[in-house]
Amino acid sequence: MYQCVAENKHGTIYSSAELRVQVQAPDFRLNPVRKLIPAARGGQVVIECRPRAAPKPILFWSRGTELLTNNSRITVTPDGTLWIYNISRADEGKYTCFAENYLGKANSTGHLSVR
Repeated sequence: MYQCVAENKHGTIYSSAELRVQVQAPDFRLNPVRKLIPAARGGQVVIECRPRAAPKPILFWSRGTELLTNNSRITVTPDGTLWIYNISRADEGKYTCFAENYLGKANSTGHLSVR
């Protein structure tokens, strides 16, 4: 609890506030990766990774068993969003976002379907 006291010749006033520090292992229950992610051949797709976690987790993506890294067609932004450009049929498959902080790990998977 924090309390602020303001006082002058006219009187005294108090204000109180409670500060709660929360910690949480990564959790995708409230915001999982979309289960089905449609994409058009030649287009682009954005897949968000938004687990609840405190402190902020480290985020990374895989396609099947392959860890994804930034290249000319794939970008993983600092906030964990996955961008895939110039999509082809070869991009179809399961994409998994992994989240980790010192309290634990979690992951969520979606399937990219190319039309």
